[in-house]
Amino acid sequence: MPMATSAPAKATGEASKKAPAEAKPDVYAALPVPGVPKKDVNITIRTDFSPTSLWIPDLVLNPGKDGVATKTFDAKLPDSITTQRLTVVATDDRGAVGIGKALIKVDQDVSVRSDLPAELTMGDEVEVGVAVRNTRKTSVSGTVSLSSTGLALVGAGTAPITVPAGSSAAVRFKVRAGAVGKTPFSVTFTEAAQKGRVDTEQRSLWVKPHGAPSEQRVAATLTGGKIVAFDVVRTKDDLHLEADLSVAFPSAVPLIEGLEDLADEKLMGVDPDASRVLAAIAIEGYLVRTKAPQTVVARVHEKLQRATAELLIDQQPDGGWGWRWDTWAAQQGLGSGSSPYVTTHALQALGKLRFTNVPVPDSAIASGRTYLLDHLDQNSDVDVSNVAFWEGDGPSKRRAATMSAFQAIALTEKHQKLWGAQLTKMNVLAKKAEDIVKGGPGSEDPLTLTSAVMGLWLHGQASNQPKADLVDQGVKSLLASYRGGYWEPSWFHAWGGRIEATRGVIELLTSVAPGAYDADLHDAVDFLLQTKPSWGAWHNAWGTAAAIEALTFLDPTPPEKAGATVTIAVDGKLVRTVKIDPEDPFTSAAALRAVDLSPFMAEGKHEVRLAYDGNLTVPASVSLKRWTLAKKDDPTLTIERALSASSGVVGATFSAQITLDTKVARPELTIVVPLAAGVSIDARALDALVKAGTINAYREGGSLFVSLRDVPVGKKSFALPLVGARKGAFSLSPVRVFATRSSAEATSTEAAFLVK
Repeated sequence: MPMATSAPAKATGEASKKAPAEAKPDVYAALPVPGVPKKDVNITIRTDFSPTSLWIPDLVLNPGKDGVATKTFDAKLPDSITTQRLTVVATDDRGAVGIGKALIKVDQDVSVRSDLPAELTMGDEVEVGVAVRNTRKTSVSGTVSLSSTGLALVGAGTAPITVPAGSSAAVRFKVRAGAVGKTPFSVTFTEAAQKGRVDTEQRSLWVKPHGAPSEQRVAATLTGGKIVAFDVVRTKDDLHLEADLSVAFPSAVPLIEGLEDLADEKLMGVDPDASRVLAAIAIEGYLVRTKAPQTVVARVHEKLQRATAELLIDQQPDGGWGWRWDTWAAQQGLGSGSSPYVTTHALQALGKLRFTNVPVPDSAIASGRTYLLDHLDQNSDVDVSNVAFWEGDGPSKRRAATMSAFQAIALTEKHQKLWGAQLTKMNVLAKKAEDIVKGGPGSEDPLTLTSAVMGLWLHGQASNQPKADLVDQGVKSLLASYRGGYWEPSWFHAWGGRIEATRGVIELLTSVAPGAYDADLHDAVDFLLQTKPSWGAWHNAWGTAAAIEALTFLDPTPPEKAGATVTIAVDGKLVRTVKIDPEDPFTSAAALRAVDLSPFMAEGKHEVRLAYDGNLTVPASVSLKRWTLAKKDDPTLTIERALSASSGVVGATFSAQITLDTKVARPELTIVVPLAAGVSIDARALDALVKAGTINAYREGGSLFVSLRDVPVGKKSFALPLVGARKGAFSLSPVRVFATRSSAEATSTEAAFLVK
């Protein structure tokens, strides 16, 4: 196994800070840079705000004569005024694992920062703040300016400011969004006492056109020596076209810490026993795939066998498993110790054991499945009363536990088919899962939704009836609820639930589309590593198993050959060439994660060609958004939006009255309500709509997505609560409605809202 050790990373002050690795984008060329550099002038221009500054997937260190292995490297830090986190995970040839962490503070005594939104609509006027932070022991005075080639200033573009010692102060500007596309802007603080002392922050935002776009995604896979081509057509009806290319090289996964602690856990009961089995299965598979020494694999395998034996001993005569205190109660003749919730966890472990070389009695799995299916209530739900002391026994908790049980049973079907009455009950659970994936109750919870999608995928494989459309729909919903590193569940296990939800989504994505979402999951790996210091072994045995599984679902990056490159061309014109670092393909290919091809898309047909000469397998895709004059509204479906007010103050609530009219009954409708930089959702009020049955579910992912089910013929109206978020005048793009099981689609008119 490779070995890595903590190494110092050098962070320097503003005067000696290195320039960003990539050349400054051309989009900034027209920006005015205050001041003319002179010998005594101190100017900083900050443009690099990337979240990750360095990623080294694999270092092999050889100890010296003193037995100590060291490595020193320089890290070129981004321009963010913040604290960078350095994490190093290491293992030796015995399989021992350690982790080291350090914080690197990146700071300067006076810095400027803006709060311009990431996106505006053409014509929006928004009030924005520019803050100056002063860490000196004396106050500082000067001027703040905002400039842009694509944003028009409404009023003055400069303002005086005085910032007290050890404090911050801000000034306000108003800007109007101009032409569509990427729009650079610059905010600058120029100090009065030290002429020429300047700090500048350069960023960009996206200005979108009016109207509602149609969306399309074309995917392909890059392999060495083969050309991949996409055809993109822009018609005369397209008012605007956005074409974004994404090439996601695989990321390396840090090695696992906590194996010995988990495998040697002294707690008794099914919870830690099943967790030990799941974690050991994951780690053994990881070690085998990475060609670890056989002695290391053998030691883990021995612990896996022991944990399996303990889990089988825990099984009750009725086929179920229970908490350790429930087991004790059963042994004392005080009643059954089995619990459907705990049995699900145990059956999940046994189901995954069938994919290893550890023997599992068929009778143990069969009786566990029988217990779960026989203990469904009259609504075919799992009883969670013996875990209700955590959050209460409610419908959302029962749905989540039921879908977990459905996934666990589906995992066993490949080796042991279900027949007769049990298959009938399983099909009822599958129908419940389908309803959740289609936007029914439970779709708002990623933990429930993940289990439903994973269960349908496994059940479909076992029955040779793939549910590809439903799986794809569920994956899209889960990606929309991504919180930049984790997924937020709405039920048991508190912080541990985040780990379980994140584990579930990672397993799903790596199972149904291996490699396609590695770039999205890079931050999830970082999140899992960061949670461990706060909770010891990831909150509890259950959470630890979930974290270890999640980290091992993503295999390490295979070796890349030296000198590999990726080139992108449109209509034969070279757009970009990126050299791939064989030691770190993920980070070196960061420039390929989002390549804007829109400037090359004039009216007509265009060919996008990708060439790659390496030896990895890399997913690529082109996402298209079209704003067009052509109306696609279905005559059997209409939607209108009416605002309860044309203006409001910051923090005040208002509503969007949605009126639907359908000529045919719809099993499901999805409504997309675009938000704006000055408008956000009222989550509590939306939760109340779900509880009242007005809407089935909602989620936020740039827009507000609302699900309705079993919509009858005729009109349906309801009010969606919204909140004024920042001052300005904003265009609200048209609301769209889609009929999930047909091509019916309709859009409303645009609206405007003023936040005072």
